[in-house]
Amino acid sequence: MTNSLPHYITKLQQTHFLAEGIIEVKLDCPPNFSWQAGDYLWLGEDATHLKPFSIANIPNKEIICLQIALTEAMLPWWEAIKTKQQLIIQGPVKQYHWPETNMPIVMAAGGTGITPLLSLLQANESRLATQAVTLYWGVRKSDLLFAADELNRLMVRYPLFQWYPVISENETAWTGLTGTIPECVMQQVNTVAQYYWLICGPWPMVQLLKEALITKQVDPATIQ
Repeated sequence: MTNSLPHYITKLQQTHFLAEGIIEVKLDCPPNFSWQAGDYLWLGEDATHLKPFSIANIPNKEIICLQIALTEAMLPWWEAIKTKQQLIIQGPVKQYHWPETNMPIVMAAGGTGITPLLSLLQANESRLATQAVTLYWGVRKSDLLFAADELNRLMVRYPLFQWYPVISENETAWTGLTGTIPECVMQQVNTVAQYYWLICGPWPMVQLLKEALITKQVDPATIQ
């Protein structure tokens, strides 16, 4: 699929850790590269070394931000590219968009799956004044909730926006939701068919939640 996408030359501008094992990467935005919130791109040292990543920041002409989970499988790729003088971008590729509906929205994210959903929220922040949005974000432990401050800001400013962190590991001081995203969402959300759904995260999580929603008569056309 990437062979048919336009490609651009970029370079690493800055990196810093957002949380344990999660790094934010800032790339130079190449001339003529433009995207919409919710899009993703492919990044690598050459066309045989590409990995897909959601774009974390809203569109601008200077910087592209990515948020990368440095899992055991991803570390060799990252070690190979982090010192390169130039990298290749292919894309952008459309993935998520803000739905043109008045239905209340539920967003469900796992890990760095929060990236495109947070970008959508920031790009469409004014809509939160009139449209109810609820976000569930699942991580292994609470110190991986790297976007909590921004989500709390949105929740304070817009009463129709609510978000709930979910952790899967036991923490003595934790008083919030625990378990997996599919389990917690299906337990917490009543009458699931009345909502529009945006789901992003590890593929097994996404599939389990989509299957559970469709079993409850949610129209697949209202799921991204």
